[in-house]
Order: sequence, then structure tokens, then C-alpha cells
Amino acid sequence: MKFSWFSTVLIASFSVAIFSCSKDDDNNNTTAVSVAGKGGTTTLHVVPQNNGVNVDSCMVYLKYNTDVVPANLNQYDDSVKCATLDNVPVAAFPNLKKGQYLVYAKGWDIVRSQTVSGSRPYSITSDNTTATLELQLQ
Repeated sequence: MKFSWFSTVLIASFSVAIFSCSKDDDNNNTTAVSVAGKGGTTTLHVVPQNNGVNVDSCMVYLKYNTDVVPANLNQYDDSVKCATLDNVPVAAFPNLKKGQYLVYAKGWDIVRSQTVSGSRPYSITSDNTTATLELQLQ
């Protein structure tokens, strides 16, 4: 009896030891993906324009981790109404992390008396910057 009990425990111990082992490179094959969003140190200033003319009454929307325009405005992750900074309309998005963003703006062009909109993908390429990046959105 002692021999069969001991052999059962020994076989179970070896089985656990063998099947729980893994190579170190098994876990290192994944590529690090930057996840865009809040929590970083970069500020993005968006200046909306239409044919080179600043659009001062504008709403700017930001979508994280995509370069595809969403179907409706409720699907964006963040939005800001433009404010005037040194006589230039600016939408400021602070505390962004490294990653891919889609910027969309919609506003009123007072010179042409028409509603205008536009979008553009934008990448923040460094997590280690406290810079303010400026994007002119046509």
C-alpha cells in the first residue's frame, strides 16, 4: 500500500512540474501596442481651418485608437469647443498618451457662411514628452 500511494504522489508531482513549465520566449513574442487616451503628458492643440481661414465657432472631437471616422458624434471619446488663444481658435486636449487618434471638427465658416467639417488621423509618437503639439485641421 505504501508503494502505490507514494508512486501516485510522485507521478502527480512530476506531472504538475512538467506541464506548468514554459519557455521564456513564449511570453515575449507579443508586440507592444500603444493605447491612445487620457493619462499621458502630451497636449494636443487643434486649430480648425477652412481653405486657410480659421473657423472660430467649432466643436472638435477626438477618437482614440483608430483612423476610421465613426458613424455618429456620440461614438467619439472626447470633445472640446474651440476657445480663442492669441486670436486663434484652439481646441486643447491635455494629458494624452502615445497612440493613434482621429480628429474631427465641425463648425461655422463665417467668411463663406456655411457649415464645414473635416477629419484627420494623427499619431502621438512619444510617451516621454510634455510638449504641446499643434495640428491644423483643414
